[in-house]
Amino acid sequence: MILKSFDLADSTVKFVFLSINRSVVGNKTLRESIAKRGVLMPLTVIPVEELDDEVKLKDASTKQPITKAEALGGFAIIEGQHRYSELRHLNLIKELGTAYRDLKTTFNCLIVSRDEVGNVNEYIIELNSCSKNWKSGDYIENATEQMEEDLLIKTVNQFKMHGFSISTISRFICFDSKAITNKSLADYTNSNGKVVFRNADPIRAIKLYKSLRWMGFIDSFIKKRYLIDFIIHKYKVSNSLNPIMTRIGKLKQALRLSMLQDKECDISVEIEKAIEADFAEFVKEKALSLDDIAKRETQDFFVNFDKDDICEFLECEEGVYNNYYSNSLKSA
Repeated sequence: MILKSFDLADSTVKFVFLSINRSVVGNKTLRESIAKRGVLMPLTVIPVEELDDEVKLKDASTKQPITKAEALGGFAIIEGQHRYSELRHLNLIKELGTAYRDLKTTFNCLIVSRDEVGNVNEYIIELNSCSKNWKSGDYIENATEQMEEDLLIKTVNQFKMHGFSISTISRFICFDSKAITNKSLADYTNSNGKVVFRNADPIRAIKLYKSLRWMGFIDSFIKKRYLIDFIIHKYKVSNSLNPIMTRIGKLKQALRLSMLQDKECDISVEIEKAIEADFAEFVKEKALSLDDIAKRETQDFFVNFDKDDICEFLECEEGVYNNYYSNSLKSA
C-alpha cells in the first residue's frame, strides 16, 4: 500500500468508478464537511491496469461506461467514490466563481495492488460491510451488476424494484425469510452462482406474485409478510402450493384484505377466514364433492403462465430463461 496525495486540479490523473460498487447519491452532510475541511479520509484506489479485463468501469463525472483501455494510467476508486464525487461537485461550483473559493482540492489516496486486494468485488463488499455502509439494496445492485444475465439475480432485483425487502424476497423465492441475506447474496455473486440458495425457485416466485396481483391484492399488502407467511405455512403442511392456491384463487375479498391494518385485527387470522369462507361458498355453488376438490388441488395452478410471462416480469430475453432451465437440469 502506498499513500499518495493528489490534486483535483491536476487533469492528467484520471479517476474512474467500478460499476460493481454501489451507486453514488448526494450527501449533504458529507458535502458540507468537505467544503469546510476538505476530504479528511483517504480514498482507496487501485491502478486500472491491475484490474481484470472483464471488470466494468464508469466515468467518474458522467457515470457512463468506459473501457479499460480508455482509463489506463488512471486509478479505479474502490472506496471513497462519494467523497470524490462531492469534491468534484464543489470544485465545479468554485470554478464557476460562485462559492467555495477556499476549497481544499487536494486529497489522499491509499493505492493498493492486485496482490493485496485479491478479488476486487469481495474486497469492496468486505470494506463496506465492515463499516456498515452497505444496505440490502447495495448488495442486490452489486449482484445485478456482476451477474446481469443470471435469472435468479434478475428476479431478486425485480422484486427489489417493486419495493420488496430482502427478507420478503427470500420468502417468495425460497419460502424462507433467512435464505437470501446480504451475506448469502455476496457469496452467490463471488462464487459466480456456485453457492446455492436453499429451495430457491425464482420462476415459482414470479408466478406466485403475478397470481396474487391478478387476484386483486395490491403491492403494498403483498410486500408485507402476512400473506406470503400464510402461503408458506400451508405449503409446508401439504408440500404443495396447489391446495392453498386453489382456495386463494376463489377469493373475492383480496382488496378488503389489502386494506387491513395491524392495529385493527389479527391480519393472519382474517386472511384464513376470508379464504376459507369464499372457497366454501364456491364449493356450495358448484356442488363439488370431496373428490372434485381433491382433483382441483392436484392440478397445476400456474399452468397458464409461460416463459413470456416470466421474461416480461424480468424485462429480459428468453435466452436468460432457457439458460436457467438448462443449468437446472445439469445440476439435478
